[in-house]
Amino acid sequence: MKSPVIKLGALIAVFVIAGVAVFAYTSVTEDKTSESEVEKGLAVIKELESVEVADVEKILESIAREKAESAQEWNERSLKERYENAMVLGDSEAASLSAYDILSENEVAALVGCSIEAADEHVQAAIDARPSVVFMTYGKNDLGRYGSPEEFVDVYAEKISTLQKGLPDAKIYITSIFPSAQFVKDERPYMANDTAFNEALQKKAEKMNLEYIDCTELVSDEYYEPDGDHFIKDFYELWAEYLADTVGL
Repeated sequence: MKSPVIKLGALIAVFVIAGVAVFAYTSVTEDKTSESEVEKGLAVIKELESVEVADVEKILESIAREKAESAQEWNERSLKERYENAMVLGDSEAASLSAYDILSENEVAALVGCSIEAADEHVQAAIDARPSVVFMTYGKNDLGRYGSPEEFVDVYAEKISTLQKGLPDAKIYITSIFPSAQFVKDERPYMANDTAFNEALQKKAEKMNLEYIDCTELVSDEYYEPDGDHFIKDFYELWAEYLADTVGL
C-alpha cells in the first residue's frame, strides 16, 4: 500500500524539483523577482510537507503552466514595451519609429536630415533619460559630407565618448547605414559610399569594444518609398524588432 505521506527521501527530492520550478517561474522576466512571487514560492514549499505525491505533481504542473503562460506573455510584448529601457538616436530612419507610432516618443531622439555632427542634442537627451540600452543610427546624411569614412567615424566616436561618460552603465550599439536604392546611387554617386562607411563604422566599434549591428540585409526593393532613400512602415517595424531581438530586449 502506498504511504499517505511522502517519505523523507522523496520529500527532499520534491523540494529540490519544486525549488527549481519556482525559481524558473520567478525568473521569466529577466530575473525580476517580486516579494509576492517569493511568498508564493515559499507557500508552495510549506504545503509540500504533508501532501501526497499526486498532489505535488499537480502543484508542479500548475507552476509549469503558469511559467509557460508568463513566458508567452513576455515574448508577446509590444515593441514599445520591449524598448521601455532603451533609446534610439538618429536621423529620419530613427524618427520614423516614433512617427509611425512603432516606438514611443520618449524612446526616440532623432531629427530628419540629422548628421552625426548635429547629434549632441540627442546624446544629451539620452543622458537625461538614462536608458540601459542606446542604439546609434546615424550616417545616411553624412555620406556626401565627409572626405573619407575615417573622418566620419572619428566624429561618431566623439559623440559616443560623450554618451559613455554620461551613461557609464549603458550598453551602446552602433548600427549600419541603410543603403539607398540603386537609382539614387546612380543619381547621387556619393550615396554609394555606404559600404565603405559601414566598414569604417564596424572597425571603430571593435576598437571601442562596442557591438556593431549590421542591418543591411533587411533592405529589399519592396520596402523602399518612391524616393529610394526612405522606407515604408513595415520596414521600420521589421528593423525595430530585429534590433530588439539582436540585443535581447
